[in-house]
Amino acid sequence: MKTLVVGKGQIGQAIAGLCSSRGDCASFFRSKDDRSQFAEQATQNDVVFVAIPTYDTGETALGYLLDSIRVGKPVVTCEKGSLAYHFDKVKPYLNRVGRTASVGGGSGMMTLFSFPHLGLKRIVG
Repeated sequence: MKTLVVGKGQIGQAIAGLCSSRGDCASFFRSKDDRSQFAEQATQNDVVFVAIPTYDTGETALGYLLDSIRVGKPVVTCEKGSLAYHFDKVKPYLNRVGRTASVGGGSGMMTLFSFPHLGLKRIVG
């Protein structure tokens, strides 16, 4: 499975590592990349994972979510702003959006995924 990861921070790196450990392929779309190229890159992948911090009220992530849906790609996100502030815009597509909130991406919790002998599959708080 080819995954486009939006964001190359700790969570994005952990997702890419998990993909790699399963023999899947991950590529990154970073904030410095040309936003007009996003839909084309999403089209070339099987799924999009939005792993960016919430610095605004979710407009940035909402754009990635809706663009992914427009090109027919399922999208997964741990970004909270888009769902908290723009739920009405995302609600019609919830069957295409995997979502969970992640708090503490910078806390080091994601490094636990680098110890496969732990059998860790997910972290829930």
